[in-house]
Amino acid sequence: MRTKKRLSKKEIAALTKEYERRIKKDDREEVLYSLSKKYRRSTRQIERYIEKAKKERETKEKLSEPQVVTIRSEDTYLKAAHYEDIRQAIKLWIENQRRASPEELSGLWKGKLSAWGVEVESLPGTERRALLTMSSHALYESLGAHLMPPVVKEDFWGTVSKISTIALMLVDNSVKCFAQIAADATNQTGLPINADEWKNAPATGLTSAFTKTVFDQSMQIHSFTNWTYHAWAVLWPASGGLIITWVNEGTRLLRRMGYDPGVSLTTCYLTMVQPLLLPRSSTERVVYGNVDLHSPGSVGFLLCFGNEEIALLAAPEQIAGCQQVHGTMMQKYSSWDKAARLRQAWAKLDTLSNKLSAELQRAQYSLSFPGHCPLCP
Repeated sequence: MRTKKRLSKKEIAALTKEYERRIKKDDREEVLYSLSKKYRRSTRQIERYIEKAKKERETKEKLSEPQVVTIRSEDTYLKAAHYEDIRQAIKLWIENQRRASPEELSGLWKGKLSAWGVEVESLPGTERRALLTMSSHALYESLGAHLMPPVVKEDFWGTVSKISTIALMLVDNSVKCFAQIAADATNQTGLPINADEWKNAPATGLTSAFTKTVFDQSMQIHSFTNWTYHAWAVLWPASGGLIITWVNEGTRLLRRMGYDPGVSLTTCYLTMVQPLLLPRSSTERVVYGNVDLHSPGSVGFLLCFGNEEIALLAAPEQIAGCQQVHGTMMQKYSSWDKAARLRQAWAKLDTLSNKLSAELQRAQYSLSFPGHCPLCP
């Protein structure tokens, strides 16, 4: 079927055109067979001619199409860079929007909080304030100009304001509730809350942990399941240092009877580390610093609740009464309505913060931002 004469481009174009016209109504194999006879080529060669002609035609059509050329001006580049800076600021805002940890909630009574995207301070003698954490960011003014619909919802900045208001209320009322619990503890025990520095000098009274554990119980911040009370004697020798031993030996020393000769105590010498390690049993005595065991000194009695030191007492007879007051207050404040309202407030903050974070995450992926800020090119 082959001949020495090659088909010209014109002939290939003609057979391709004829093939496309006839294939619309005739069987493909019949068309190929007919063209094979006409041009004295095999059907496979005819197919290759047609395929090659179609590719050449498609290439010509593409080359003839108008080309789109994008010309970017300097302003376009500057605007793209500015929008990227906005996205990075939004990313930081999302990170600052985290909820308060249990430790931070437990410390609300101190009058300070940094969580839910706000910095709150409510201390006696200072101005009460709640500032958006991002307000100190260099692009905060730009965020205020660009974070608007359709990038965020209409109530976006209203939600920001609500978070600040509720957070300030939460801190302010936590301080007041803690003070009320502290006053109740002082009234019931007859002891002041002034013994936080007992490790450094002789002291008697309640520690802030007495009030703090009751506060945490009322707020349901920590679980005190299986926590028990235990007591130890504390000695502040005139020679310096600190000794923690069992209550019976402390009673003897309080009565100037010396160390208990009937009990063999293992003495463990340690440096002044924080937190202090208490004796592991009634047969162990812990000594901190360079101490003369026979040096005279002051004696007190340490009441602990779990791993919290809650009171330093002057006599062993005070231990049971102080423990009873603490236990009663733990039960009393478990169902305190004021604490319930505080729990509702931080639950509301979680809800609003999650809503705000979701909007910020959507805004972070915006290709452009509405509005105009002082830094816009």
